[in-house]
Amino acid sequence: MALFHLHPLVPNQSHNLTPRRIPMTNRLTEILSHRYRNRDKRKPWVFWHRYKSSKENRWVEGPFKDRKGLMEGLCKRAGVKYFRYHALRRFGASILDNANINIGSIQRLLGHENRTTTELYFSLLGNGNVKL
Repeated sequence: MALFHLHPLVPNQSHNLTPRRIPMTNRLTEILSHRYRNRDKRKPWVFWHRYKSSKENRWVEGPFKDRKGLMEGLCKRAGVKYFRYHALRRFGASILDNANINIGSIQRLLGHENRTTTELYFSLLGNGNVKL
């Protein structure tokens, strides 16, 4: 059994991102599949919330359209100071770098088209394993 599965990622249409496949561990695949199977069948989303729509001036339910709202709620529930989603990406990249994973592999995992973008992550983190 493979440790990772590759799943399609469809980027937000407002971004100029190239569609790509993202690796997920078997455990993450199981968790997300379980959440999807056991969701409220009236909702097609795994992650959704109820919010006051300023456009409609009423409470509505829908998917998270920005990560900030999702992260704010998760941080609040966890009792930690709010931090942004990108901090998790940088932290994960740092763990891989410290484990001496090839920078090309990290670049593909993060979905960076240019190696210099991945190298910038490490220079921002102060990691010395990457030479710029």
